[in-house]
Amino acid sequence: MAKPKNLIPAPRGDGFKADVVSAVEGLFNNGAAKSFDIAVDKKNRTARIRAVAEDGRSSLTNILAPGLVATINNTPGTKKSFEKSVAALFHQGYSQTESGHILDCSQAHISNTQRRLGLR
Repeated sequence: MAKPKNLIPAPRGDGFKADVVSAVEGLFNNGAAKSFDIAVDKKNRTARIRAVAEDGRSSLTNILAPGLVATINNTPGTKKSFEKSVAALFHQGYSQTESGHILDCSQAHISNTQRRLGLR
C-alpha cells in the first residue's frame, strides 16, 4: 500500500482558522505522524506546520491564505528529494538551522548539501 505523500492534510479553504484547525486535527488522527509543530502569525494570518512521520518522512506546509498553501515533502533515503527540499528551503530564505529542524537533520548536513549544490 502506498504511503500518502503529504503528512499534513490539505486545507479546505474555509478560512484561516478553520484551515489551521483542520490541519492539526488531521495530524492528531494520522497514525503515521510521530511529531508535529505549528507556528502561527496572527497578524499576517499565516501558519507554518511541520510534521515528521515514524518512518522519517517530513513535510512542511505554509498556510498563506484560505486554501493557499506551499508544501515541501522529504522522503528519507532519496538523495534527490532531500536536495530538492534543501534548495527549496534555501530559496525561501530559511536558515540552515531552520532547514535542519524542518527536515529533521543537522545544520551541518544542510550546510554540506548547500555547498555541494553550489548554494553557498
